[in-house]
Amino acid sequence: MLYEVNHIENFYITNTKYWSFYPNMFQTIAEIHLHTFKGFFLSSLGKKFLTEFYKNIYWDNSGMLLVCRKDEEIVGFVAGSLEPAGFYTRILKKRLLFFALYALPALIKQPKIFSRLLSAFRKPGDEPNDPDAAKLMSIAVQEEYQGYGLGKLLVEAFITECKKHGKKIILLETDAVDNDAVNCFYQNMGFQLSKAYQTSEARKMNAYRFNL
Repeated sequence: MLYEVNHIENFYITNTKYWSFYPNMFQTIAEIHLHTFKGFFLSSLGKKFLTEFYKNIYWDNSGMLLVCRKDEEIVGFVAGSLEPAGFYTRILKKRLLFFALYALPALIKQPKIFSRLLSAFRKPGDEPNDPDAAKLMSIAVQEEYQGYGLGKLLVEAFITECKKHGKKIILLETDAVDNDAVNCFYQNMGFQLSKAYQTSEARKMNAYRFNL
């Protein structure tokens, strides 16, 4: 299994499943998410919610959480699931109280986001129950380390892990509007647009798939 690969001098891609536990790892990942996805819905739920979210990706048997390190500093990550169908249902059953507690401050400030939060957790139940499919859920690199090709290396490492687990397809979704750089990035990586759709909040999305 992939553990540690020195892709570029001083940068390492590590699968956290096979890494001695790193202090504050989930908090660091949450901070990178917050700085990368400013103004996005999950970011509006706060650092504690995101920390809990990434903990549960790590804890779930199907979870995939790879980090990019420079020496011992986490500078980027990619997260996903080898069994995306039912993923959110699984983690909610185990940790509903914690998710509710950490989302509470945001819900008090913006009560209208409650319905969106429910929708966000229900929608993934629509994922095809395909044993051959994995899902790339999130990827981010610290701003000061962008431009080194680390995002590409993280996706390549994610693809490698999915192959090792016998997966044949990787799915992902991203915004269709004002997101040209990200869409081009995935297309250049070999992801193919499978459909475009609009959420109940009128958010236009692109769904991609990568055939392994």
